[in-house]
Amino acid sequence: MKKFLSLLFCACISTATVGLAAEPIKTTHEGNDFWVAIPSHWYNPYQRGDRVTILSNNETSFRIEAQDYNYEGSVSPGNSADVLLPWYLTEQGAADNVLDKGIHITSDLPISVVVYNAGPNADEKLVEFGQDWPQIGNDAYLALPVKSLGKSYLALSYLHPLDDALATASIITLAVEDNTLVDLVFPNGETKQCALNRGQIYVREQPLGFDGVRDFTGTRITANKLVAVFTSVPFAFVPSQSVWAGDMAMEQMFPLDHWGTEYLACPLPTGDTDVYRVLANEPQTTVEIRTSNGTSSVTLDAGKFYQFETSVPTRVISDKPVAVAQYAKGLAAAAWEEGS
Repeated sequence: MKKFLSLLFCACISTATVGLAAEPIKTTHEGNDFWVAIPSHWYNPYQRGDRVTILSNNETSFRIEAQDYNYEGSVSPGNSADVLLPWYLTEQGAADNVLDKGIHITSDLPISVVVYNAGPNADEKLVEFGQDWPQIGNDAYLALPVKSLGKSYLALSYLHPLDDALATASIITLAVEDNTLVDLVFPNGETKQCALNRGQIYVREQPLGFDGVRDFTGTRITANKLVAVFTSVPFAFVPSQSVWAGDMAMEQMFPLDHWGTEYLACPLPTGDTDVYRVLANEPQTTVEIRTSNGTSSVTLDAGKFYQFETSVPTRVISDKPVAVAQYAKGLAAAAWEEGS
């Protein structure tokens, strides 16, 4: 039941994201300095397989530092280093709180970092804390290095089912410097201000029965220093709760100054249409969606999104910067045996 959310972005090519830039930008997934966080999952945190996977074009050493945890390893070209993390580093059960759960990853030469969020029985035996797990309930994101972070964000996420106790959508803001001041404006107009030190995260979860924010898409985050922002829906049903099954959907957000105006998307191998969202930052943003089936256009206000479905290669063009997300549908809507 693999459920995943992919952010399409300019000038980056990876296993999760593909995009085309209208003009050159500075975004990269390679670096020597990363700060990441692991969102909560709908499984018991004691039975998890959360990990980071390190890749590099060079032979290099790396270090992982977090609360009461240190790990040193190495990686070589053509290979990956998989490190299973202790369960307590996961953000868990913090509806509105500041936690010391940032994970710092550094290296001697440039690396790429994939953060893997998993339920119980989620992986084979890995480097540390190893167990023998079959796969279930997983998602991952390709992390951004500190040099690709920003101070202003607009979040993309998905609707979570209000009547399901397993569903606790969250948005996480992580500080990479001391004395970081963060302002959040949620889609329902609610605001939140918080002060963070290096390695601290502010977590806003959507508890069961709360009728304020069921979808964090459109949440605006601004800070006086660089921050990393992550969204997750542990039990997302795509396109709706009437389509079984639900599973984890999470991503790291790109800062606003890395958004673009032209995107290319390839269909996922599900045998059905994929779900897309286009999110605008500025008022009166005109978006054109081009496929082999024709062209359509829509005008969006600041913080609003347009959702559509298609099963063919898609080109999204806008007159002002936008973000684009691609979602895999649930098992009942997918033709492949694995489902999503």
